[in-house]
Order: sequence, then structure tokens, then C-alpha cells
Amino acid sequence: SDTALVLTVPSAKTVITELNGSVKVAVMLPFFINENSVRSYIDSTKKDSKGKKIYKEVVMPGEWIYEGSVPFLEVYEGMLIAVDSLRALGLTVELDVYDTGGDTEQINSIISSGRLNDADLIIGPVYSSNLSIMSQWAAGHSIPVVSPVPLRDQNILANRPTLFRVHPSVSVAQDISVTELSSHRGSNILFLYSDTLMSDPLTSEYWNKISSAMQPAGPDDSTIVTAQYFTGLIPRNDTYRGVSSLESLIRPDRENIIILAFNETPKVSSAFSTLHTLSRKYSIKVIGYPEIISLETIDLRYYYDLELFIPAESYIDFNSSTASWFMRSFRKNFGTEPMAESFAWRGFDIAFYFIGGIASHGDAFISDPGIFNPELLCLEPDFRRSNLSDGYENKGMFIMHYRKDMTIEVLKPAHPAY
Repeated sequence: SDTALVLTVPSAKTVITELNGSVKVAVMLPFFINENSVRSYIDSTKKDSKGKKIYKEVVMPGEWIYEGSVPFLEVYEGMLIAVDSLRALGLTVELDVYDTGGDTEQINSIISSGRLNDADLIIGPVYSSNLSIMSQWAAGHSIPVVSPVPLRDQNILANRPTLFRVHPSVSVAQDISVTELSSHRGSNILFLYSDTLMSDPLTSEYWNKISSAMQPAGPDDSTIVTAQYFTGLIPRNDTYRGVSSLESLIRPDRENIIILAFNETPKVSSAFSTLHTLSRKYSIKVIGYPEIISLETIDLRYYYDLELFIPAESYIDFNSSTASWFMRSFRKNFGTEPMAESFAWRGFDIAFYFIGGIASHGDAFISDPGIFNPELLCLEPDFRRSNLSDGYENKGMFIMHYRKDMTIEVLKPAHPAY
């Protein structure tokens, strides 16, 4: 085992009272400045009485913003507040901001211009294709690159030792759910998957993790683990068929834990309504993927009645003094309040964590990020990597547990033993 991989587990909160020196940060986000500068367009959807198209100029209202820019403007607003508070502690922060779309040519020209050679930190770019070019180049210059968004490419960290992936992969959410399962021995565990033959490698990986973690712990361990294919396509008028297909797998004599290994709205929706019907007769709890939280068509009551248990990569405690401080600063700077869904919270956390970490510890922070653990707004970073040639992945997820009394218990990230 490699001693350099013994990483500090974040524990007590780091308090910073002053900082000095300077940090140079390059921010690469798709602001779509060109799309925003087009303030009018020609509408030709209407025709005149002779059937000829009418061309009419439509002018955008002053406050109009191109839809694709919004999340990244929010991230940037949060970053600006973080940079302000770091400057107030005495740090000099130099911010170079680039508007980068999905275009790789532009990334290559920024790199070859040499403008990034003396950067201490690069936040972005967002698209996997650009991020892989940037993080490959940055590894050769020992510059940390932070990916602030969910990534499609599950294997992007390979051979990119300075890349930090803030948004945990599916695999991390699975591990956290499996850890929770291990405190439910003796239950009937039912793994519902919806891709035939478990063809999706993520589904089979999940199933393998569960079946090996829940091997009988001894002759008295009565845990039952079954996988079941769930089509999720139950005709509206026939919940009975859905119920009867699952009922045969539910045990009346013990707790039943149902794991949903899919997150498409119609399937999740029909699984919840079916399980909800069964929960009148049996003890049922559900474990799901993080994405379930943002599906809008599902009746929230189901979450509570089925005691849904779900990993979440961020959580804002609106009663905390840090959250109200942030709302005040945001209002003072931008004249509005950040919504709960706003990416500004995350923008603040990412900038404060990485710039603050580099300012406090320099290279030591890059090789062992757990040494810096400031109070943040919505994230609880816990960066890990499996070897020195790969980048870091954040394993710090919260666990949301919906309870029958309509409250949500939020458990701080479980730190599994590494």
C-alpha cells in the first residue's frame, strides 16, 4: 500500500482568521456571451391572409438571459462572494474568466497562448471533452483542475492526477446505500432493476456490491437478497397487476428493503405507487438514487410513507448562520435572494474550498485535501483517490432519510473506512 495515499479524513472544522499571499485562478464556464448579445430575433411563425409568412422582429426584454447561461452565471455569482470573503481575510485573488462553450478549438488556443502557465487553480471547463484536454495539460504543469458539475464520463479521473471531481459519481452513491444496508441484517432485500439482463454495467456493479456485502454473516443471519426485473410499465387502470407481481417477493414476517436501481420518472413513479399500496400490509422501506429527489411528478407523501433513504451530494441548512450570512451577502451584491436550487451555493463552496485550501496549505492541500475542512454552505467535501496517477473524487455525500412523521433526517456524510 502506498503511504502517499494515506489521506486525512476531514474531521474538525478549519477556522481561518487571516490569509496572505496571492492565488491566481482561471474560471472556465459556458456563459454563452454571444447568445446573450443577440437581443432580438425574427419571428416567422405567423402567416397573413394569403398564406405568406409574416416576418416580425421580437426584441428581448432588458432582463432576459439566455437559458443555458443561467446555472453558470449563478455559479459565478457564488464564486464572487467567496472571493470577496477571502480577500477580506487578506488574500490577493486574481480571477481570469473565460467564456468556454463545447468548442475544443478554443480550449486549445487558450492553452497554447500560455496564459494559464502560472495559474494556481483552474475551475472548469464543464464539458467532458474540454475537461479531459484541460486536465491532461494541467497534470503536466501540476495545476489543479476542478470539475464543478455532474459528468457523463465516469472514467475521466484516470491518469489525470490533478483533476478534482466535485460531483460524486453513481458509484459513490451506490457505496453509501450499501453501507446503509449493512445495518439492516435480517431484512428481506429486494433489488429492482429495469434494464433487461442487467445490461447496464452500473446496474450489475450495484447488484454485485449488494450481494457481496450482504453475504450471510453466520448461520443465524436470515437476510434474504433477491434481484427482480421491474418493467415499470403498468397500465394505468391495472395497478393490481403491478402489485401482484411484486407481492410474491415481499415478506410479511420482516422489514422489506426495496432498492430502486433506476431513475427514469415513469418507472420510479409506478414503483412508488405499487410499493405504497403494498405498504398498507407490509413493512417496506425504499433506497433510491440521488436523482429521484428532482423528479417532479412523484407524490411526496410516498417518500415519507416508504421512509425513502437517499444519498444527496449537497444539502443546505437554511437555519444555519452561514446560510443566512450568504443570503444577506447575495442580496447586497446582486439584489435578489438565491433560490434553494440555485447553483450559487455550490459556486461559493467550490471557490472558497479550493482557493482557501491552496492559500492556507499550497501544494500540501493538493496532495492531501482533507487537511482543509472549512464550514461550507452545501457541500461536505471528502476527496479520495485510488492511486497517485489518478484524480480525486468527492465521496462526501449526505444521507437524507424521509420519516413517517413527515420530517427528514439528514445524516452527515458517512466516512467509510478506506
